[in-house]
Amino acid sequence: MTIDYRARILESAASMIGDYGKGSDQLYDIWRDVLPLAVATDKQVVQCAAKLEWCGSSALYALHRAGVGLDVHWRLGVGFIGPAKLRKLGKDEHPKPGDLAVKNHPFAHHMIVEYFNHDLDWGDLAGNTPHYQRHRHVGRDGIDFYDVSSLFPPDTIPAPPPES
Repeated sequence: MTIDYRARILESAASMIGDYGKGSDQLYDIWRDVLPLAVATDKQVVQCAAKLEWCGSSALYALHRAGVGLDVHWRLGVGFIGPAKLRKLGKDEHPKPGDLAVKNHPFAHHMIVEYFNHDLDWGDLAGNTPHYQRHRHVGRDGIDFYDVSSLFPPDTIPAPPPES
């Protein structure tokens, strides 16, 4: 059976829509999931949930909840796109649903691509204090897109029944 990981990423991200104030229980869950176990002490999780912007960690959390990139963790001060070795799409390539978009100015804001039309009308699922929500965009100036398919686990295909 082939698994549609892109659909799972979108379902996971859409299920997060809501309010997430800094220090909220939801942010504790996100940081506890995305930080490597060696770093994810209760003190570190509390500090991240209370002080850090969380758009990138919520994107990684949505991937994890979809069963994608489970061995990828957040690196404080670095994020996860570089360490995960995600391929940056060229200007003539269109992102697919579930890929990542990063607006680099004035800071790196991470988003999960929900849809992308060829007329450069596209939408994302993303958040930061205080909300996780849908956004619509026109154009791609200042946005880099990253292909997440390299993080998909191999599909599980049942073995054929033995011949009798």
